[in-house]
Amino acid sequence: MEGSTLGKIIRISEINSKGAAADMYFDELSCRRMAENMGEYFGWDTDSTAVYKWVRDLSKKADTVLLPMKVDTGGVWVADEVAVKVDGKNYWLFNVMDSDT
Repeated sequence: MEGSTLGKIIRISEINSKGAAADMYFDELSCRRMAENMGEYFGWDTDSTAVYKWVRDLSKKADTVLLPMKVDTGGVWVADEVAVKVDGKNYWLFNVMDSDT
């Protein structure tokens, strides 16, 4: 395999693994656990600080692409709420979305 092809494969692997780290982050895994998973899944020896930086950098790149996009929403909005008790205190959680979504 020529060097440039190997370089492309390594780069794709890096992109996939950093994307996996971002996915784990948004699934609410700790950065420490994400680093452990990176070792298990991809054989990478990394720490939680590096994983955090990957997610931060990828999120910034996503913002530059996604924020300018216009989202088409409907004229009717639907709201749902639920009461939850945390440490003896009641809190309300609201989920609001347009009816066309």
